[in-house]
Amino acid sequence: MATILFRYVFPLMISLICTIVTIEYGDYLIYDRELMAAEPYRFLTSQWTHATYQHYLINAIGFTLVGYIFYKYVSTIVWLIMIFYTTLAVSIAMFAYDTELMYYTGFSGALYGLLVFSLFRAFPHIPKICIIAFLFIIIRLYLEQTGLFDVNINAELLGGEVWVNSHLYGALSGVIVGGLSLLFGSSSDNY
Repeated sequence: MATILFRYVFPLMISLICTIVTIEYGDYLIYDRELMAAEPYRFLTSQWTHATYQHYLINAIGFTLVGYIFYKYVSTIVWLIMIFYTTLAVSIAMFAYDTELMYYTGFSGALYGLLVFSLFRAFPHIPKICIIAFLFIIIRLYLEQTGLFDVNINAELLGGEVWVNSHLYGALSGVIVGGLSLLFGSSSDNY
């Protein structure tokens, strides 16, 4: 029961609270370029906020599915560390490289990082499935980055445009730690 609480319920509740604060009370937690240096907590909280409840629900479902599918390949403690790492990595990368980005909400970049990391952890056990998933992610990122795929078809539902670079930064953060984990990590299923 404690595993379920820490792995799913606790992170989803933090995200829901951040989303409620953002939607109902204002932009105190979102990524706001002008406030990032003075309020560095936003590097973490901005990834947990969402512009609409539908936006939250979409990311919550994705988060739960990734966590459930790869449960036996990623321990709860590593999962929680990766949540922290990917949220921070995406925000720092956006701050460093996307100087035109003024505001941001959402967890999808961190979710890409969690998915890619989990695929690396599962690769020794289910390589064919992981290769197919990696190819799908690479194609999706390519289409997003080149503009060949309209990610904003659901912009109204999400409460704004999708910032595709967050997906790229998240995936790269997963590649870095996932690749290192595959090269130097434990041979056990779950560490």
